[in-house]
Amino acid sequence: MIHRLWHIIVGIIAVVVLSSCQNSAPLDYTPEYFVEAYLVVDAPLQNVFVGRTQSLTDSVRAGQGSITDAQVQILEGEGTNIRTYTLRYLQATRSYSLADTTVRVKPATRYRLQIRTADGANLTGTTYTPNRIAWTRNVKPILYYPQDTLALVSPDSLSIAWTAEPNTVEYLIASTCLDTLEYGKYLMPPTTEKNRRIERFFEANAPRYDDITRYGFLQSNSVATVWTAFKWFGRHTITVYAPDRNFLNWFKLTNFQGNASYDPLFGSIEGGYGVFGSASRVVRETFVVKNRP
Repeated sequence: MIHRLWHIIVGIIAVVVLSSCQNSAPLDYTPEYFVEAYLVVDAPLQNVFVGRTQSLTDSVRAGQGSITDAQVQILEGEGTNIRTYTLRYLQATRSYSLADTTVRVKPATRYRLQIRTADGANLTGTTYTPNRIAWTRNVKPILYYPQDTLALVSPDSLSIAWTAEPNTVEYLIASTCLDTLEYGKYLMPPTTEKNRRIERFFEANAPRYDDITRYGFLQSNSVATVWTAFKWFGRHTITVYAPDRNFLNWFKLTNFQGNASYDPLFGSIEGGYGVFGSASRVVRETFVVKNRP
């Protein structure tokens, strides 16, 4: 979810920077620093992306804008009880991570991001991680489409629920297909049958038709399974995020507000563009079975 936003964000920032330079030609474009960093409760400190925005007159390539020599630190805690972690750049992910993966993000904790670039720029951000959430009514391991859409067991056997996070305004739910090609090899006994899309007439020209993940927002901590969340049959994960405000605002900006304008109120990085946010999450794998050819 994280690095795939890069191309969208480059467009947002490039447009606003160019439009703010009314007296300058596009060739006078000045790059700005950009940060994309999310902390996930109980996950390692990893995937802090630091880069520069790129001109619309150039070919946009994620690796080209990466900053590889910055000093990146994350400070955990408040007052006199602060631990400082120094992250290192990893070429494989084009981002900064902590080498010690046994260090995990804590719930209900203040984290501060501090970045200093080689030319002396300072980029900072602060997030308060949400509390842990847990399933209270789990996703069924096997779902039948479209049979379960026609004859549900009462009470609704497809509803899911999780513990509430008191500081979360909206939850983010994601359905991800783990294998868009194979289907039969996961059956018992295995077959050679291939996976296929669940075709719907209103999705034919959707801008994210080929994305393997579909996202939605919820203002409550329970929901009935929405069948349009699934684009394919076969293996899927259902993930529910309890995001902080930084995470939520930036995700909405980059996924649901288009890329024609940039709202600085949706960013959370001082000294540059971007986000430093956090979330807790629960994940469950399920299998969508074909009931009909």
